[in-house]
Amino acid sequence: MDACREHARAAALDWLQVDTALAGSIGSFFKRWNPYKGASWNAVGGTNVNFVLDGERFSGLTDFYRHIGEVVNGPGGYFGGNLDALADCLSGGFGTPAPDEQGFQFVWLNSEIARTRLGYPETVHQLRARLTTCHSSNIPAVRADLEEAMHRRGPTVFDSIVEIFEKRKVPLLLK
Repeated sequence: MDACREHARAAALDWLQVDTALAGSIGSFFKRWNPYKGASWNAVGGTNVNFVLDGERFSGLTDFYRHIGEVVNGPGGYFGGNLDALADCLSGGFGTPAPDEQGFQFVWLNSEIARTRLGYPETVHQLRARLTTCHSSNIPAVRADLEEAMHRRGPTVFDSIVEIFEKRKVPLLLK
């Protein structure tokens, strides 16, 4: 574990030296610190970029948004605060390359931990919160989804995130 912490500290210190205004500088950083160099996958074009998520680094959906924002855009980085924003950000231009400019993928380490943390209890929590803010015409649908989630049926938050990656055709490797 100490070796992992030292590796993470070194990467963080290196990130502080990156000029984020220069795409080449960001790409160079990820090439230096990418644990999946040489991973085989089909890129749309240009250099392959791996964004590495870690299921141990967040405990719920809000933490997930923070984590993916920092993975893509560095410390304090933003990458959306709801599932619609996540879908938009995966389309490119919010830290990820536009699909026709450069290939990229996400590697999700400890994805089984994330699957548990973003499972039914988190899904119930998120649906209850959505009931307080959704349009009145959506309340019956959200209540039905909540009822299903409370009985451990239907898609979880984790499932919804994975589905967004699939719909946006962004490669996601669950490790």
